[in-house]
Amino acid sequence: MPLTFLGGVFNSISMLPETAQTFARFNPFFYFVDGLRYSMIGIQEANLWVGVGIIIGLILVFGAWVWYLFHIGWRLRA
Repeated sequence: MPLTFLGGVFNSISMLPETAQTFARFNPFFYFVDGLRYSMIGIQEANLWVGVGIIIGLILVFGAWVWYLFHIGWRLRA
């Protein structure tokens, strides 16, 4: 939950101190929020393509992980 507050949901990350801004840019939730904000009102705080790359990368990594877990049948009872 604390990363939600650093994700730029309730305020702009430009209002944060420099160290918190750097930390917020490592938060993937920030890029989801920034993309949604850009799609609705046209304001962005980060590079759009960096956000798209991070989001697609996370989808691929976690999708592959889920596929692997289903493939091996981890914690499935027969």
